[in-house]
Amino acid sequence: MEFIQIQDATSERAERIYSHYSQTFPEDERRDLKQFSQLFENKNVEIFGIFFTNKFVGYSIIWTLSDFSFMEHFEIFSEHQNQNFGSTFLKNITEKHPHLILETEPKDLNEDAQKRIKFYERNGFFILQEDYIQPPYSEDKKPITLWLMANYHPQKLEFVKENIYDVVYR
Repeated sequence: MEFIQIQDATSERAERIYSHYSQTFPEDERRDLKQFSQLFENKNVEIFGIFFTNKFVGYSIIWTLSDFSFMEHFEIFSEHQNQNFGSTFLKNITEKHPHLILETEPKDLNEDAQKRIKFYERNGFFILQEDYIQPPYSEDKKPITLWLMANYHPQKLEFVKENIYDVVYR
């Protein structure tokens, strides 16, 4: 498995990521194309393409913040799920980003949300907060109640949330 940082918003790989991203994540949980393209210019953001035997199997968007990293989005394409790619990616990416935080949908939302939380728990993550509010990406989008998960115990959860709000959702 290989993780390649995608650095050009106009590349075929970036376009494929955005295509999947915009189909997978609900509109209120994602950036529009202009906002997504701006991520490639931000020095705190890494957008990784995930490859297995030269097949593009998924992607991740990770922010390096004060003393932790925030995985804003992560997806293994549906045709490549249940092949251990997600677990392998998380195991490897936490070597570079040992303190990783992410948002996920509440388990009572649907069966997929329950499976997703169990997946993260199997991979060393635990629930930090069940009433976390993801701020809206723009004025025409709504805030969303999500769960905050991490693979470590941050000393000050409020500081972590403020850092995410101030940097990722500004």
